[in-house]
Amino acid sequence: MNYREWRMAIEGARVEAHFQPIFSSETGLLFGHEALGRLVGADGRAETLGPFFSSHAPIRSSSAERSRHEVFKRDVDRMIRFDAMERAAADVSAGFLFLNIAPSLILDHLERSDTALPYTILAARESGLDPNRVVLELTEEEIRTDPERLNSVIDLYRAEGFRIALDDVGSASSNLDRVALFKPDIIKIDFLLLKRSAGGSTSSEGYRRVIESLASLSSRLGADLLFEGIENADDFQNALSFGGRYLQGFLFARAGREFEESRARFELISRHRELYCFQRHGSALRRKREERLLVDSVSASGIDQAFAAVSAEADLAASLARKANAPGLEKLARAYTTDRAGIQLSSNYDFSRTGGFAVVSTDGGARGKCWCLRPYFFDHVEKDMNAPGSWTVSEPYRDIAFGRQMKTVARSVSDELVVFLDFFHEEES
Repeated sequence: MNYREWRMAIEGARVEAHFQPIFSSETGLLFGHEALGRLVGADGRAETLGPFFSSHAPIRSSSAERSRHEVFKRDVDRMIRFDAMERAAADVSAGFLFLNIAPSLILDHLERSDTALPYTILAARESGLDPNRVVLELTEEEIRTDPERLNSVIDLYRAEGFRIALDDVGSASSNLDRVALFKPDIIKIDFLLLKRSAGGSTSSEGYRRVIESLASLSSRLGADLLFEGIENADDFQNALSFGGRYLQGFLFARAGREFEESRARFELISRHRELYCFQRHGSALRRKREERLLVDSVSASGIDQAFAAVSAEADLAASLARKANAPGLEKLARAYTTDRAGIQLSSNYDFSRTGGFAVVSTDGGARGKCWCLRPYFFDHVEKDMNAPGSWTVSEPYRDIAFGRQMKTVARSVSDELVVFLDFFHEEES
């Protein structure tokens, strides 16, 4: 519908807030509700107002017409917010109330008045809603201008007791510097948006790396993660694996006129949590078993001793090739040594397979490079402090040169020599 059709539809129907529940992954109980605008017709059917709020007056409209449309959208938005606040004030069991507020509305408030309190603060007071139960959701991708001025109004909300959430973080147009600026209490990540940007695949490496980065950022800022768009069991498991504290989506409930009961999805959440824990236990056991077998194979091959015993490069390459044919070393990709400061001493010895036998090529270009900046280097150093001389295994990482997932196995052969062996690693699906 165009903006005129929207105006006619809204004026001929009822606008009200509907509520989609948000649950705690830790307790399995209701945490709160997000208020969403709905247009309810005479037949009782509810239609989302999302397209209305994203609509604009045609470009050829006069400035007065465009202004009227924006004011109309603001007034409808306020109607929904006040309806939600009034109803939440009357029902403490509804938990926290999440209210969407466009940064443009906040900036519009600044343009109109530098002294008056924002509408939502006044509405909370009028409705009797405790501001400590309100979470303001700012759509992060819409925050394009005046972030510092916007932050000054956010401080007003915080002083009143409101919490702040950033919505749609990680979407294509989001700016992560704003996350650090606003220091939100909650970061919302929408699986649906991320799936769309990943071509619908939740198993792609890029998809997972984006969420891992956001989870790490959230942890560093002290913000809680809320995953929305949870539609199935895989989404639920992903949310838990990335540290999601709060959960929202069609798997639990769609938005409705009434508030959800506190224990409404307790059994469902408990079941999925148990499955998650079972799978993680199994994954940890398999990983430890694989690491133990790998370390046993490397240790039995004596490949580290070749570096200590052979000095001539050609002889060392031949010795490494023989030892790489030992059982369990089929995925060995590269070997090299560094000193205790991480400076590479040896050449790179790259392994390939011809007719099932290891073939070694030598690359001296890496000598003198410093690897102490790589996570696996000091990971090894710290582990070696607890068990000197033992083999250590790194977490999986993506190797730039090979373009594949790797694990690095390392051992300090002496006070001045550390052997590193890089193995191709196939992650669990």
